[in-house]
Amino acid sequence: MTRWWNDPELTIAPEDVRRLEAMAALHPGWDITRRENKTWRAERCCRPTRRQESDGLVARLDAESLAELGGLIAAQERKAAGDRLWLIAGPGVHPGRTP
Repeated sequence: MTRWWNDPELTIAPEDVRRLEAMAALHPGWDITRRENKTWRAERCCRPTRRQESDGLVARLDAESLAELGGLIAAQERKAAGDRLWLIAGPGVHPGRTP
């Protein structure tokens, strides 16, 4: 995540700065910006593949508050993780297969 909020001319509430720092640590694959109309936008550093897009992953999210944006990013990360969990489940484990 880009840490653009270190700009001294940018005024962000202290709770939003703490939230941004936490989001930077949790979701490094997203760039978060504050738009001129005081809404928040998150964009993935790498666009999702067509398959991921068909599974509901998006390249950009918009929200009225930083807290709402954090929830949207977390939901996207959960969707993305669902496709990868079988990779760490162990040998012989694959989605759609039951022992």
